[in-house]
Amino acid sequence: MVTAWSGVGVSEQLASPSWVVGRTISVLYYDS
Repeated sequence: MVTAWSGVGVSEQLASPSWVVGRTISVLYYDS
C-alpha cells in the first residue's frame, strides 16, 4: 500500500503519543 508508506511519518508521530496515553490510562486505571 503506497498510502501506508506515505503516511509512515504521521503513523510514527501518532504511535508514540498513543502508546504514552495508553500506558498512562492503564497506570491510572490500575492505580485507582
